[in-house]
Amino acid sequence: MRTPNSLEKRHLASLKSLREHDDIHLTEERRTKIGPSFSELVPFSKFEREWNELHLDPDAFEGALRFAIGASWGFSASGEELAGEYSIPSPLEIMMQHASPLARSLKDPFQRAFAAQLRAMDSDAFAGGGFTTYVRMDPTTPHQEIWFNELLGIGGPPHPYGFVKLNLSYKKYLETLVLTKGIYGWQYLFSDISFNDSAIRHHREGLSRGLQVFPDMFPDHDFTELQQRLEARL
Repeated sequence: MRTPNSLEKRHLASLKSLREHDDIHLTEERRTKIGPSFSELVPFSKFEREWNELHLDPDAFEGALRFAIGASWGFSASGEELAGEYSIPSPLEIMMQHASPLARSLKDPFQRAFAAQLRAMDSDAFAGGGFTTYVRMDPTTPHQEIWFNELLGIGGPPHPYGFVKLNLSYKKYLETLVLTKGIYGWQYLFSDISFNDSAIRHHREGLSRGLQVFPDMFPDHDFTELQQRLEARL
């Protein structure tokens, strides 16, 4: 029987905190059994022929989650209303994904190749908030990029509209999710976009409220970095 690693324990505790908090309504949740890690799935070419030379950054993938986990939640108390969701696939689920149909619809060769390398690592699988976070499986680099897709009004050439690169590694994304609980729009805290941008301004109020009440709701966590990142982007 496999035992949870450090990050897996933190995610299980985070999900439990959502489930047991008196003011949070957990509408959906998912957690699968522990399965193989990314390193146990090599060679990756058995999933995609183009991945014969794919090497995942050990610092970003080792010790990450080996199960799927997710939640959709809402919070309403003292005049505050917040919501969030996340749905993290297991490593096997990520590697078994096919390229997005978007890759076939794009005319630009670079954009088509870029989209074909994306595999979903977080999404709005429950409430349908309209976002997907991708890890880019690029065989030409040892450091996998993380891309967020939600709104067509951001990003642009040379990449497709709607895609924003995050300043996070795969593992750091999962670590940060323990803090954010998937509150809508948190990913932009790790982008180069200002919350004064009209396309994402609607996320500013929710994140501001969330980072005000989260320290009292989850006193075991330190939200200082997230608060500083929000302030720097206002």
